[in-house]
Amino acid sequence: MKKTVLWMLILVVILIFITSFFIWQWMQKPMYEVGMAAQKDFTIPEQTVSNTWTVEPGIDLYFQTQGHGERPVLMIHGGPGMPYDEPIPALDELGDRFTFYYYDQRGCGNSTHPIDKFDSQNYGENVLLLDEKLGMAAQLADIERIRLILGEEKLILVGHSFGGLLASLYAAEFPDHVEKMVLISPAEMIIMPPPEGGLYDSIAPYLSKEEMEEYEVYIKDYLNFGNIFQYSEVELQQRTLEFSKYYEIALRSKGQVIPESNEGSRAGGWMPFALYFGIGAKNDFTLALKAVTAPVLIIHGEDDFQTINVSYLYANSLPNAEVKSIPNAGHFSPNDQPEKFVQLLSAFLP
Repeated sequence: MKKTVLWMLILVVILIFITSFFIWQWMQKPMYEVGMAAQKDFTIPEQTVSNTWTVEPGIDLYFQTQGHGERPVLMIHGGPGMPYDEPIPALDELGDRFTFYYYDQRGCGNSTHPIDKFDSQNYGENVLLLDEKLGMAAQLADIERIRLILGEEKLILVGHSFGGLLASLYAAEFPDHVEKMVLISPAEMIIMPPPEGGLYDSIAPYLSKEEMEEYEVYIKDYLNFGNIFQYSEVELQQRTLEFSKYYEIALRSKGQVIPESNEGSRAGGWMPFALYFGIGAKNDFTLALKAVTAPVLIIHGEDDFQTINVSYLYANSLPNAEVKSIPNAGHFSPNDQPEKFVQLLSAFLP
């Protein structure tokens, strides 16, 4: 009897080890590889709602517009999973030349949130479903579907933060469909792990000892992907939004503020984690950027937590890119220095 119990305990330990190793493997290797988005289905459903793009059956993307110009510009928000609440006020000045489209990416904002809670206990199946519904390839394919809905041969893209990474990878997969691209403080996750550390590391020096202790507990729990599938969409939204507390503390210490946001349901729950699985713990997408043929303007706020080296990492990987820095501006340079931002954009865009 004792031997039977012992063997059962040994088997349990082995299963735990195998499961832990399996999860670790999932996180090491990116789910996304360049070229996956181009293999998606681009049959566009009938469009029936004026402020919504139906990109797939059951997937609607909410959008708002700014301006009335002839040329469309697609605004790709960052976060991941933090859509624009409203258009950038500074871009009103360019409204006679362009129409800016701000869309909520699938899985956040007022767009379709296709997953609420996982019933399955199969970790591998859950990861694959999450990637299929909300992953990198799905998000990039949505940009191509939007292009088709707009009826444009080529898009003008403006991507902020993680949106800059999405815009860059879309341009790598669909280089013939991008006219020009603007990257505003593009995310350092083009290489994982980031050479200079990521956002979570960069704000730590601006926290007090007590705040730092809380923050370390939060980050350890937030990035615990081993038990991620126990949560619901709403629970993950709240876990994601908790980061804003520490981010705002760090911003205030630099004399900056985060643009006001309607929190709650606007944030992504599962969507950010789908993208984290997509990029993996180890990757290097910089070589893929060599395929981008469009001119690229990269805008860096000099007071950003993320150093200008990240912008030059993109610029050195993109064949036709230039970096422009804006003094007295942080990660949200369009809000911090609107006049300078509009000057750069106006001079670069057609």
